[in-house]
Amino acid sequence: MNEVKDRAGFLREGLFAKYVVALVGLVVFVLAVNGAIETWITYRGIKSSLNDGMSEKAEATAKRIQQSLSDLERQISWVTRASSNTTDLRRADYAQLLRQVPQVSQLSLLNAQGREVLRMTRQTATLDSNADFSRDARLTETIARGTSFAPAYFRGERPFMSIALSHADGSVTIAEVDLDFLSEFLIDAQVGKVAFAYVTDARGDVLAASSTGPEVGVNTSAPATSSSGGTVGKAVGSSDRSATVT
Repeated sequence: MNEVKDRAGFLREGLFAKYVVALVGLVVFVLAVNGAIETWITYRGIKSSLNDGMSEKAEATAKRIQQSLSDLERQISWVTRASSNTTDLRRADYAQLLRQVPQVSQLSLLNAQGREVLRMTRQTATLDSNADFSRDARLTETIARGTSFAPAYFRGERPFMSIALSHADGSVTIAEVDLDFLSEFLIDAQVGKVAFAYVTDARGDVLAASSTGPEVGVNTSAPATSSSGGTVGKAVGSSDRSATVT
């Protein structure tokens, strides 16, 4: 009789032990799942914060670039003043602007018929070339709007764009702007140690980049095989993270 009781007790204790082991295993599993969820939520939270931070930095830099272009437009507009009403006076104004604004590399004066009257760089001055710009979009858009920003273009590996402004007498000044100054907005100290930054035009061509960013001239809208006039955009990113403003 005692042997039967002992055996029954042993079975109950064994069954209880199995329940305890199963319960402990379930609790450990639930804690492990909760830990994974919390870790995933934390990772997503950090990633979201980083993306938000990069987006804010991209937007701030894009605004600074836009302000810089607006300042350039204002400085160039000085040569359109009505008091400079002869070619000689405008030539003097062009020379002064080229001395004071390093971003401007060339200035051209077109008459109301679209013929080039004066073209100046820091090294040369050409009078009455009579080159025909009558069908040039920079002229037609400026006559219609008063100011125009042409799409960026490249001379070799260096990006440029044109800013054109009208005069009261119907003539137009076209300024060729060297966009190399955009790289000043993307120095590594501003971008950060692990991020990279680049500026693109509306077509996706890179106009400036930080030291770890894509090469200038690369088109970012095309499939990658290796590591304004138009709208000027700004992108900041690192490996799998990026933020773009256009």
